Amino acid sequence: MNGEELLAFIHEVMEARRDPNRRVMIGVVSRDAGKRIYAICGEKPDIITIDRDGIRHALRKTEHHLKPEDLLLAVDAINTSEIIDPSDRKHSDNVVLTFEKDIGGEITFLTEVHIRRGDLLVFNAWRRKKRGTVPMLSEDPPGLTSKT
Repeated sequence: MNGEELLAFIHEVMEARRDPNRRVMIGVVSRDAGKRIYAICGEKPDIITIDRDGIRHALRKTEHHLKPEDLLLAVDAINTSEIIDPSDRKHSDNVVLTFEKDIGGEITFLTEVHIRRGDLLVFNAWRRKKRGTVPMLSEDPPGLTSKT
């Protein structure tokens, strides 16, 4: 799935009220990333996927500071991240890892994934501003409008 197709899928998921949960492949795990993942948890994922629940979980929370376009960075963050942390949490008996990647020197993009059946399922993502900066909101906080 290329970037335009993924962005269309993300918008489709965010606009639909009730739709079946679909999982789509968004990328391939690079050889180097696969080695780093295997060294941490003993799993060998091949592909990177995302589904409706992961998209909604990441984008509906304003404290995650994300726009739909930000999810296009997940594959690069997974494949080039030198910081991969195993989580103490498990999700449905799946290993949970957090990939941390500094993008542009001003934000950190983290991607939480679940290793399932040989793939990395992007389940959550968020931006974290560097210390000493004002948090960036992707949209107005809930309850506030230009009229109020």
